[in-house]
Amino acid sequence: MPTLDVPGASLFYETHGSGPLFVLVPGGGGSGDSYHPVAAALAAKYTVVTYDRRGFSRSTLIGEQDYSVRLQTDVDDVHALIKHLSSDDTAVVFGSSSGAIISLFVLLTYPESIRVLIPHEPPAVDLLPDKEEWIKFNYDCYDTYKTEGAPAAFTKFMDRISGGAELQMFRQRLVNVSDEEKKDTTSPRAKNQAYWFEHELRQYPPVPIDVDALAKLKNKLLLAAGQDSTDMFPYWPLKKLSEKLDLPILALPGGHVGYMYASEPYAKILIEALEKKGN
Repeated sequence: MPTLDVPGASLFYETHGSGPLFVLVPGGGGSGDSYHPVAAALAAKYTVVTYDRRGFSRSTLIGEQDYSVRLQTDVDDVHALIKHLSSDDTAVVFGSSSGAIISLFVLLTYPESIRVLIPHEPPAVDLLPDKEEWIKFNYDCYDTYKTEGAPAAFTKFMDRISGGAELQMFRQRLVNVSDEEKKDTTSPRAKNQAYWFEHELRQYPPVPIDVDALAKLKNKLLLAAGQDSTDMFPYWPLKKLSEKLDLPILALPGGHVGYMYASEPYAKILIEALEKKGN
């Protein structure tokens, strides 16, 4: 298994295809496996990197962690992967959900390493006028996690932020999970959920986004959202960012996780949009 040792962690990663480097930053699940379908499609043109973020799945923690700077640590990990795998120390970077928040800060911190940054539906509530309501909701979900467990808390979370076919898909998957599996806190999925609840759900969404700094780098930005997301929460912060930066939003198939079930058209649209930008 290829790994990259970084301060405080060992990052598991996989590469697919050949060509310019294209890094996929996972969202709240933390595992790069969710990107495998779209990575296979993008690999026709790019060297695509999927990886597990530190603390999730196969990316192990080493020693004591400073969780007060965890977002910056995630940012530094993306940069370390680019430096390790790119022949010219640059990459196209795509991040979805909390991975999009991380990716925005990669651009702000290491702009010279980014050819194009594609933030897909970042839950950056700081951009919303009702941000305090969303911050409270995330804390309420965390309280449910502590009192009733991750399955109940995640169901509460999904019922509020999701909808349509994706919400039905989640509910069907939940029906197929046995009571024993729901109670098993030792499975990789359960551990990933617990890590997200403890260290990300409350911490990442409220982080202030420096729109003025992003405006100076807008030529490197390609905002993206699922075409089925426009009436749901994950779209709204991106819409605000689009308005503030005067940038269009690239419509991708499906909703918040369209890359999982519409990988071929998803990759095709991404490749065409990047070619228009000269990448």
